[in-house]
Amino acid sequence: MAELSDVVKRLDAITALLVFLLPEPSERRSLRDQIRLFDEAGLAPSEIAKIVDSPQPAVNSELARIRGKKAKKHGTKE
Repeated sequence: MAELSDVVKRLDAITALLVFLLPEPSERRSLRDQIRLFDEAGLAPSEIAKIVDSPQPAVNSELARIRGKKAKKHGTKE
């Protein structure tokens, strides 16, 4: 039987996918925005890479940029 935390993680991923699908095709989210949404949903970089069809090193690099900007905005280091 799946652990509750695993179920919650998958539900978060489904929610993120729905958010990803909401915009009209002409308003498609940027790759950075997609990666940020999936990261906030708790997906691992390898899972994000598969979903956005991008190499994992590219996703890792983008996550570092996103987290760096977030840390700088809040005055902390990650």
